[in-house]
Amino acid sequence: MRIELYQVDAFAPDPLGGNPACVALPDSTLDDSAMLAIARELNQPMTAFVSAPNGDGSRRLRWFHEGGESAFCGHATFASGHVLLNVLDGAGDAVEFDTIAGRLRVERAGEGLLSLTVPALPLEPHTEPRLVGALGREPLEVYRSEHDLLAVLETAHDVATIHANTKVLRSIEARGVVVTAPADNEHLDFVSRFLGTLPEGYEDAATGSAHAMMTPYWSKRLGITEGLRAAQLSPRGGEFVCDALEDNKVRLTGQAFTYAKGTLTV
Repeated sequence: MRIELYQVDAFAPDPLGGNPACVALPDSTLDDSAMLAIARELNQPMTAFVSAPNGDGSRRLRWFHEGGESAFCGHATFASGHVLLNVLDGAGDAVEFDTIAGRLRVERAGEGLLSLTVPALPLEPHTEPRLVGALGREPLEVYRSEHDLLAVLETAHDVATIHANTKVLRSIEARGVVVTAPADNEHLDFVSRFLGTLPEGYEDAATGSAHAMMTPYWSKRLGITEGLRAAQLSPRGGEFVCDALEDNKVRLTGQAFTYAKGTLTV
């Protein structure tokens, strides 16, 4: 089987920044075990498998990482949209993906920019006493979404300087802990980091799902519904412009860059 493959840096301030994802376009259907084996072989934060167009032009999209299939991945969806809209010909101004998280849309948003529209992830107040030991400081507020915790800190400096206790962090029952605070300069509205708690633990570079969770929070707190400017303070860096939409959705705008392309034969 021939599989066209692209490696893309998503929500990146510059090439070689943002969050890497592989986008695979197989020429026929793959079973789950094959997709998992390929994702493990590629060893990227996420590999997206994109089908040929359906009758209405949408495409089936699934996400796999080393540990298995993901229930939702914003940056790999964004990367897939970039490949179809900016690398391949004939995709028009938007593409829609059918996923286990629902139908997701990526569209052109101006010179060099794309927008990803996803459901907002609701938050509930939460108590997690282990966060103090994991983060080395007491959050001002703590919330929980379906998969992650959100810990609100006082300053951007607090977010940037966390050295997480990974042993304690991994004892917390969540996919990850997102730490966030108001920005400390006029060019941004809020900043964040994503600290993984699963056994393979990592710091994610630029996380779409985290911003689907944070955008409604910061929109309400700052009184801004459109154009919220966000930076993920990972070593690679991530940049987002976030809109809280009326239909309980979030629009995330940013850049993507193609790093490599090739063909797999399996």
